[in-house]
Amino acid sequence: MAAEPVQLPTSGSLAGILDVLETDEDFRALISDEIEVPESDIDPSITVGVPEGLRPALAAGAAGTRPVVLVVASGREAEEMVEAIRSWYSGDPNDVAQLEAWETLPHERLSPRADTVASRMAVFRRLMHPQEGSKLFGPIRILVMPVRSLIQPVVAGLGDVEPLVFSQVASTGGECVYSSRLGDGSW
Repeated sequence: MAAEPVQLPTSGSLAGILDVLETDEDFRALISDEIEVPESDIDPSITVGVPEGLRPALAAGAAGTRPVVLVVASGREAEEMVEAIRSWYSGDPNDVAQLEAWETLPHERLSPRADTVASRMAVFRRLMHPQEGSKLFGPIRILVMPVRSLIQPVVAGLGDVEPLVFSQVASTGGECVYSSRLGDGSW
């Protein structure tokens, strides 16, 4: 009888270390929103200088109490940050999402790649209409984006577009039968 394969964790492999980091008073204050905000008309957001290796831990820790948006310099850095955060985050890896930037400039007569369009629309849909328990459309706890994504215009109502979802229902004689769900007002 063959031995069962060992199930390795797919996320949160460093999550246990967060407990140790939370013993530090400053770290705990940052992730639990216990920072004193100055009383003024100035923007109340907080800018924190943190060593690069600690940023994913800080984002994962803060996501335990509130949603987190993390803006990074480039698309490559966003991809790496998403993977690093998933290592620290003890929740569902799908709770961490990336809002990709368009790879074309507004004045260019090129269309963005279809996978980039689909990825962005899925993120906007999840932000506007999160479905608890859904792997495709579940809520986002940590959103990572390159600065280009932050400054790119977004069409109003894009997150309200009903997705077209295909799922395999049956397989008969080598043929797959698919079912689709179209939103209201379509075809």
